[in-house]
Order: sequence, then structure tokens, then C-alpha cells
Amino acid sequence: MPNFLHGVNVTEINEGISTVRTSSSSVIGVIGTAPDAIAADFPLNTPVLIAGSLTEAAKL
Repeated sequence: MPNFLHGVNVTEINEGISTVRTSSSSVIGVIGTAPDAIAADFPLNTPVLIAGSLTEAAKL
């Protein structure tokens, strides 16, 4: 089973000096209204995945 991250991953180091190299976080879902959305691309009552595409998000 894959190891999915749901939320924010925090690593706390209490000893010495350390450099932050990565930050792990994710959004598992956002629900909103878009009255000006293009109906052909975003059908009513149908979830649509927009995985980091600014072009697709702009259609909302």
C-alpha cells in the first residue's frame, strides 16, 4: 500500500543546528462554487480533478 501524506508532515529536531531541506504537505480536497465555470469542462454535480494545472483552474 502506498504511503500517502494527508496534511502536513512535521519533523522536529531538538539537538544542534539543522538545515530545512524539504517541506512535505498536500491538499486532499477543496470544494467550492464557480458560477462562471465552463459547463462543458465542469459538469454540474460532477467532481473534476485539477492536479496543479493553472490553465484548468483558470476556467473556473
